[in-house]
Amino acid sequence: MGRTGPHPGGGFHELPLVLFTAMGMAGGGIGAARVLQGALSGRLPTLTRAESILLSVLLGTGFLISAWHLGRPLRGHLALRGLGRSPLSNEVVALGVTLTGALLGAGLPPTHRLQGVSDLVAGVGSVAFLLAVGVVYRLPGQLAWRGMVVFHPLVLGTTWGLLMTDARLGSPTAEATLRTVLVALLVDGVLVLVRNAAMERAGRKGAASYPGVFRFRGLVMGARLASSALLTPLALLEGQWWIAVGTLSLACLLDRFGFYALSVRQTTESEVARVEALL
Repeated sequence: MGRTGPHPGGGFHELPLVLFTAMGMAGGGIGAARVLQGALSGRLPTLTRAESILLSVLLGTGFLISAWHLGRPLRGHLALRGLGRSPLSNEVVALGVTLTGALLGAGLPPTHRLQGVSDLVAGVGSVAFLLAVGVVYRLPGQLAWRGMVVFHPLVLGTTWGLLMTDARLGSPTAEATLRTVLVALLVDGVLVLVRNAAMERAGRKGAASYPGVFRFRGLVMGARLASSALLTPLALLEGQWWIAVGTLSLACLLDRFGFYALSVRQTTESEVARVEALL
């Protein structure tokens, strides 16, 4: 929620957005994981009460952090005016729909006739929200926020959600879910490599919003990739479920930090420098 612009030479201003989108990825990932599992098994998505509560807490807390970042949270409803044509409005609506479904599911008895409806709303809303998070920052002039990077919230969030649903060690469906998690981590790793290549190309064409951080982009994205593609699978294979949750949560934070801190904008100066280099 909210937009960010270039801050050349200034401090890092996007920490609230890092926290909001990281928590949003995790919360939305719970619902998206249930949608994926339902699709693989030919069933509608179902959430336990604990999952609905956790989804609500993560998204709700992230929303409050984002509202603080906006500065004028009471005017946040104005974003709804652009529903359908504005990515930000779509994100706000998807967040509201998901929260509504999750809160309803958390408050209903397990056998209530509306439970299936609330789970479906929370699940489909989660997928829509994660997709909206990916596309909301495709801004003109921001070279590093294009391409495959838009799929990171959906893929990484769903993987985190899978860990928090059926991948707990000893559960009846843990083995099948763990296989899905490992495949998802492989897909995520490929996306990170593609993203890194695109970031390098962007760095040659534009100006980094935070040059001091951009110089260490290899370290930031290397830690991001290692935490998800190396440490998380190792922890799972060693039977350390909580460690896997911790390393994948770290990957979510690093992913969102890298997204904002490693942004590259196209400026007149950077375009002139690029053209001169070609002459």
